[in-house]
Order: sequence, then C-alpha cells, then structure tokens
Amino acid sequence: MTALPTKNGRPLSTGILLKRNWRQNGPSGSGDSCPEIRGPCLFMRETPYGQKEAPLLKGGRWWFALLCIGLSACTRGEPVGLPAGTVFCSGPKHLSETALDQGKLRRVLQPPPIPGAQWLSPAENKPAPYGAFPVAGITSHHLLVSWYIDRFFADLKELRKKPAPPIHTFIVVSPKHFMQGKEPIALSKVPWETGLGRVTVNLSLAEGIRTSLGIPWDPDSFAGEHGIGIPVAFMTKHFPRARMVPIVLTTPSFRMANLTTLAETIGREMARDPGIFLLISSDFSHQGNLELTQQRDAQSREALTYLTPARALKVCCDNNAGMILLSLVLEQLQRGKSVIAAHTSGYEVVGITEDITSYFFCYF
Repeated sequence: MTALPTKNGRPLSTGILLKRNWRQNGPSGSGDSCPEIRGPCLFMRETPYGQKEAPLLKGGRWWFALLCIGLSACTRGEPVGLPAGTVFCSGPKHLSETALDQGKLRRVLQPPPIPGAQWLSPAENKPAPYGAFPVAGITSHHLLVSWYIDRFFADLKELRKKPAPPIHTFIVVSPKHFMQGKEPIALSKVPWETGLGRVTVNLSLAEGIRTSLGIPWDPDSFAGEHGIGIPVAFMTKHFPRARMVPIVLTTPSFRMANLTTLAETIGREMARDPGIFLLISSDFSHQGNLELTQQRDAQSREALTYLTPARALKVCCDNNAGMILLSLVLEQLQRGKSVIAAHTSGYEVVGITEDITSYFFCYF
C-alpha cells in the first residue's frame, strides 16, 4: 500500500495533505498554482438539491423558509447539528428522508426523466476496464439527479448478475454533513428505514471494522444524514435483500493513519468476500459558476479515470476522505480503472449558471 506522508513521525491529516498537494503541484501536477480552483475544492460544502425551486420568502412565508432551512438535509455555509430529539434521531432505527416524505419517496420509485440525460452503460463497454465485474462505485446523494442514481443501481444490478458474485452487503461511505456525533470515523449498527423497507446492518462486518479502528459506535453522527439515507433508498429498491455498513467520515481533522487502517480492513474483507461492494456517496464541484465548475470537473474526470491515492487528492468533491479511502482500497485490490457512466450538473439539469453542483457516476 502507498506510504503516506508524515511529519515528525506522525501522519498528516487529510486537510494538510490536500493543501500541500494544491500548493506544490497545482491542479495539473505540473507545479503551477491555480488559485481559481485551488481553495474551494478542498472542503466542498453542500448546496440544496432543491436548487431549481424559487425562494420561499415571498407571500409572508418567511417562517416556513426558516423552518426548512433548519431541517434541510443540505445546508449552505457551515453545517449545523440537528437536535437529538428530531424525527431523524438515533434510536431503534434511522429514518431516511424517503421514509418521512412521500414526495421524495416517489422520486425513488419513479425518478422524473431529465431531458438530454446521457448514460454510458458499462455493459456496452466491453471489455470493461475494471475487469470482470465492478467492486466499487460512486453515486450522488442529491435527489435532483434521482434519475441518474436510479440508473446507477439498475445497471449495477445487471453487472453483478451471475456469473458475477451477487452483492449481499454495501459499505456506504458518506461525508459528515452536520456537526454531530463524536467520532471522525463513525459507524452505526442501527437499521435504516427507507420507506421501501428496513435495511439491516451486517453486524459481523461492521463490528470487525469498528474493532480494527478501536472506536465506539457513534449512531448520533447519522441523524438526518442524507449522504447515507438517499443512496440506501435506491439500494433497497434494486437490492432488497442486501445489508449495509454505513460509515460517515469527517474530512478537515481526519488522521491518515486511521484512514489507512480503515482501507486495509475494508480491502481485506472485500478480497475475502466478493459479495461486498464499496459505495462512495459524493457530489462534486459546489458553489461555482459554469466556467469554474467545468474546470474542476475536468480535473476530477482525469483523476477518476484511473484512481490512485495521489490522484484522489485532486478530485473536487464533498467527500475528499471517501475518495482517498476508495483509492487505497482499490490499490489493495489491484484495481483503479473506471467506467464513468455519467457526468452532469445543475446547469444541465435545471439550467442554473451560478452556485452549481456537479455529479459523476462511476464503476470501478
């Protein structure tokens, strides 16, 4: 496995590595700096996936707007924690948004078509660069692109039919969108209710990961976490018998030693059991105009085509730690080449030219 940089014998945090990479190498690795896309790529923040909707402040509905801002699964600016007593709270089960909102559940059951949407089916791209079948993938957690998320899981189901080993467990890795919980790497053994059924946790696998890291269970990190809840709803639709291991990662204070241990444990389990699939929940460029978004996405596309630990540092997304984790696991499995099935953004989907979020859907 790739040696990770240290300082005074201690591993550097993800944030330091990202900043060092941008400062020394620039976006192209040529040594040139690129301030236009350097800083904002490091720690992406969420933008609402209802970005096509008009503001709610008109007509005296300011109180409703404030309520929506407080309960929204995506935030502008710094994330804030949700009270432990909300309907999303930890307890006998976690609740996906789709279990609470019939409108969102309908977007899972019948994703609205997106005019002009393009999808490269890996089944049509043979021989696939990732080998006989994909072992990992990247999908979005924004319902704005529900059509793409649905297609991702539908194609994955086809790609993992016999003679490929069927998927029985998804390890779902999300960024932490809210300042809640205690652990930089958070795991929960609590099942998820999606509105399409309850998804249970693969307890033996989750316990093995938790024990290897020496951390306690941290279900409070998952309250209202759409980075888990949205992909798992689509997972339940297409893989109704599959179990999961949910993991939430914090990027800014992340220790690379912990990330390496996590990658080694996951890679070892995936090598032993090909029925485990690693799913990275991530959106890409945030809060940019069209030109900036295109620059960032060109850089991300180049890195994702053949993902390595060094290239993972150049992916502009909201799940930087997840990308590094994915690259380390793929390296351990002697993989890395991908099929980028789709790329889109808020510009293509709803026509916005500012505050754009972009999306990639990949199989590895």
